[in-house]
Amino acid sequence: FGDNVVDKYEHISTMYPGGNCVNVAVYAKMNGAARCAYMGYFGTDAEAEHVMETLAREKIETVKCRQIGGPNGCSVNTIVDGDRVFLHSNEGGVRGEHPYVLDRFDLEYIRQFDIVHSGNYSFTEEELPKIRLGRGDGIL
Repeated sequence: FGDNVVDKYEHISTMYPGGNCVNVAVYAKMNGAARCAYMGYFGTDAEAEHVMETLAREKIETVKCRQIGGPNGCSVNTIVDGDRVFLHSNEGGVRGEHPYVLDRFDLEYIRQFDIVHSGNYSFTEEELPKIRLGRGDGIL
C-alpha cells in the first residue's frame, strides 16, 4: 500500500518501474507468495502506464488502485562510480499531491492478506492506524 515510481535513466533511454511498495509486491510473488497486490495511485502519463503494464505482466493485483490526472511519480537518475545517483524527482507526482485515504471497502480488501507493507515515501502515515489484520488486533 503506497508508492510506485519510475526511475528514469535518460543517458541510456530506459525507465525502470518500481517504488518500495511495488518492489515488495513483485519480489514477494517471485519468492512464492500465493497472492500479491499493490494498492496506490497512478498518474495518467506514459510512466504510469509502464508501471501498470509491468504489474499486470507480473500478475500483481491492482484492483484497488486509482488513476488521477497528472504525472506519475518519477525520478531522474544516473550512475556514478557504480552507484545510483538521484538527480531530481517530482516528489511522488499525483501520489504526493493526493494522499490515499482508505475507506471501509479498502480495509475489507486489505484484511484478505497476511501481510501489509508500506514505505516511508508512500504518504500513507495518516492511514496506517486503520489497518488491522484479520487474524488479530495487531496494527501493521
